[in-house]
Amino acid sequence: MKKKLIPIILIVVAIVIISIVVFSSKRTDTTTADNTNKTALENTKTNEQKNDLENTKINNQNSDSESTKIDNQDTNSQDNPVDVIENKEDDTTNEQPETNIKEEVIDYILNGQENKSDADKLNWSKSFLEQVDIAKLYDEYLTDGGKADDIEEVAKYITLNAPISDNWKELFENDLSETYGEKVSKLEPLEDDLYQAYITSDGKDVPFVVVSSRTGYYHG
Repeated sequence: MKKKLIPIILIVVAIVIISIVVFSSKRTDTTTADNTNKTALENTKTNEQKNDLENTKINNQNSDSESTKIDNQDTNSQDNPVDVIENKEDDTTNEQPETNIKEEVIDYILNGQENKSDADKLNWSKSFLEQVDIAKLYDEYLTDGGKADDIEEVAKYITLNAPISDNWKELFENDLSETYGEKVSKLEPLEDDLYQAYITSDGKDVPFVVVSSRTGYYHG
């Protein structure tokens, strides 16, 4: 009887062992699957957090870049008009005195010496005077110690130091023709900047006026 029970017992034990093994295996698989799912979920969350951080960082950089760009544009828009205004003011400041001094000197020489005798006047041809770089001579006058805005002294300095124009003969011939209707036949140098001008009369060259090649002023 005992011998018959032994195989049955062994079968029962085997079934129990197999059941335990199967149960343990399923539990292990479930645990592993849970762990795997948990790890995957954590990885997903980590990646999402990283992506969020990267997006936030990029957005901040773009925002900073746009802010910097706008600030620079605002700065430039504020600075540039000031520079333009200052440059315009500088140009006006530099040009106005030169224009004024030229006009004042020309007006003084041509119209402002009525109270002087002919011997004391500074005599110029208008066409000659307009050829002179008065602003440049005025700067030289100041450099030499001249008094600013003393128009009479400036006019004297210009009369003595103005360069002789390369086309002075043409200017003089035009002046003489317009005033007397005469044509210059020849010019004979005298002294300094003075020339004797001749015209043709009865087929002969005759002296007509003496002219200054510097100022264009002439007299008979």
